Amino acid sequence: MAQTITANDLKTKGVTILDKESSEVIITVRGKNKYVVLPIKQYNYLRECELEAAILETKKDIKEGKFVKETGILSGLNVAKARQKIIETLKENGLLNDGVLWSDYSGPLLNKGVTGCFLSNELVDAFPVHIVEMRDGKLKEVYIGIKDDIFTEVIDTLSSPEIEGYFERLGIELHEGQRAEVNLRAVEWVKWVAGSLKKGFVVTIDYGYPAEELYAPDRSKGTLLCYHKHRVVEDPFINIGEQDMTSHVDFTTLMMTGEGCGLMTAGFTDQMHFLFGLGIGKSIEEISEKASTEADALSARLLIKNLIMPGRMGNVFKVLVQYKGFDSAPELSGLNKNPFAF
Repeated sequence: MAQTITANDLKTKGVTILDKESSEVIITVRGKNKYVVLPIKQYNYLRECELEAAILETKKDIKEGKFVKETGILSGLNVAKARQKIIETLKENGLLNDGVLWSDYSGPLLNKGVTGCFLSNELVDAFPVHIVEMRDGKLKEVYIGIKDDIFTEVIDTLSSPEIEGYFERLGIELHEGQRAEVNLRAVEWVKWVAGSLKKGFVVTIDYGYPAEELYAPDRSKGTLLCYHKHRVVEDPFINIGEQDMTSHVDFTTLMMTGEGCGLMTAGFTDQMHFLFGLGIGKSIEEISEKASTEADALSARLLIKNLIMPGRMGNVFKVLVQYKGFDSAPELSGLNKNPFAF
């Protein structure tokens, strides 16, 4: 039988108020049922039932042919529906007009090429990746299998020769037992951008490292992480469909691939140095002067501080600037304070 208590009682009396014999405890807020507290065993059991139901539904869909085979970089389950939903949302908010295009990777963005700038923020880290591991001196790939209706890892041969070629181009060999991610989609994306750009810049903002640092031996477990409700989760097999999955960007490959397609590197820096090069220091002063109160000025300064703080967004996020169509390398103020040599 369920126990019912108020949130205020729980706050003032603590967990001792909970009845250990109850199968569940309902917590009310202002007279309305708001939360349920369960014993951990019962909670885990319900999660297992939920996962089992999802697996059974997936198997049923596969058996009935209710799936789409991946054939391109934007192909996959429900991509067409997702794209249509995004377009409808943009239209509803007045953001889709004659100046906005929806494109995929089937060809260049415009027949005559784009004169302008390709700007992305946390795009590349969201591309799907291949996870590899060095085993007995050979590069193996980590696949997903199902055992006893539970997702599990399966180690097998590489799915594509491009994966081995990826590391050969970088001149990097993983150590025994070391794991890493290979982002072949990023390679395709850079080639598409280079083929679409006639003259201008590509500004890529993301978290990652040069290849030598990204694939260093001390990063033996790779960088794949999940985010669920703003919390870091290392297990990709829980919270299925409810957490973001990301991996750090290999900026060396973005540079090398771009240069092979006529997309030259203007500079590579971190967000802190990039913003200081653009004059964020002056902006902080101007915001303080224009603020109506000291509290408003402090709030604004703290927001900017988060963007440039070392150890946080300031040097976690990197900025890569590439260019095409210029006779010589353009001088850009955002790269004046470049802490990296490449």
